[in-house]
Amino acid sequence: MGKPSRVKAALCYEVGKPLVIEEVMLEPPGKNEVKIRLAATAICHSDIHSFKGEHGTVPLPAVGGHEICGYVEEVGEGVTYVKPGDKVIGSIIPEGCGQCYYCKVGLSSQCTTNRLALYTPGKYFTQDGRRVTQYAGAVAGFAEYATIPEVNLVKVPDDLPEDRACLLACGVISGFGAVLNRAKVTVGSSVAVVGCGGVGLNAIQGALHVGAYPIIAVDVRDSKLETAKRFGASHAVNAKTEKDPVKKVYEITYDAWGVPTFRRIP
Repeated sequence: MGKPSRVKAALCYEVGKPLVIEEVMLEPPGKNEVKIRLAATAICHSDIHSFKGEHGTVPLPAVGGHEICGYVEEVGEGVTYVKPGDKVIGSIIPEGCGQCYYCKVGLSSQCTTNRLALYTPGKYFTQDGRRVTQYAGAVAGFAEYATIPEVNLVKVPDDLPEDRACLLACGVISGFGAVLNRAKVTVGSSVAVVGCGGVGLNAIQGALHVGAYPIIAVDVRDSKLETAKRFGASHAVNAKTEKDPVKKVYEITYDAWGVPTFRRIP
């Protein structure tokens, strides 16, 4: 194993306070690990909750950032999927091992070998020797470089812009996956998405992908509702200005005779 390298990272030393950008030491990749040069890291609201202490108490200092895109800088022993120079995204959700019971029955998200772990001691440590907690476990992207398990990486096309690719690591798969994998929305189903932020917009995309109708976006800002329409919403309801938003959603979903509107898709 090589020597630790000096990199800059944004650390949380005290909840509710600004992050501190300073030089830390990053451990080199070990077995089945990869060193990534970060190109873009999105800010998930989960990061903000963590920095405010709203996800519970964790040992500080800590580093966040789990929606990342970067380039493989170095690989450790046993790495076969990626090589130096590859463009990748890193997700807190690891690949399933393919061998345990849950992987074999198609539930790799419940893999008992490659487990999702949060708030763990990570690969960084401060100049005075303190280990830095990683809020998102395997992935810590508020830094110049990161050392990440290979099973948390996915290769992406070189022509996919970094600032868009990083969103695939959490916001996109959360919203899109909620529609396809959790709700299992089918063709012609009606869908109402309450809240049109990053996750909500991708839930709308997921609903459009499977052929749902109507797809009703609900928010309190007209600007977000306009964006939701560009992402695939067929209708929009402003819950702040609409007198009875629940009734309005019902009216959109069913006609005057109580017949679902999917029977008359335009």
